[in-house]
Amino acid sequence: MANNSPKSARSASLFARLEDFLQGVPLLSQGLPAHYLPRIIFCFVLGLSYIGGMHQHQQRLYRLTKLEGEVEEWRTAYMSRQAEYMWASKQSAIAKKAAELGLVDNTTPPIVLPPLPYEGK
Repeated sequence: MANNSPKSARSASLFARLEDFLQGVPLLSQGLPAHYLPRIIFCFVLGLSYIGGMHQHQQRLYRLTKLEGEVEEWRTAYMSRQAEYMWASKQSAIAKKAAELGLVDNTTPPIVLPPLPYEGK
């Protein structure tokens, strides 16, 4: 048959441990003075906002460095395409493409039309 023995004593709760710790502090031996509470809450909120701001700052820096790499890739692609278009729009490149189609450059100069007489009143 099983032995009926009492359960082992549970460890003290968090608040009991905190109270035991605070008994050793001379200022807090009688409890926490209520007039310190607003300052403590203010410092707590200030600390949380500082931590949150640093977290957002680090996230933005991470995204910024990631996007800088992408921008560099796009810039190099743009520069290479621009160079290709500039080369393709040169007279010699156009003449080569036209020669493949059987077209030749015009060797006779264009005819200059005389200006029309002005009929201003």
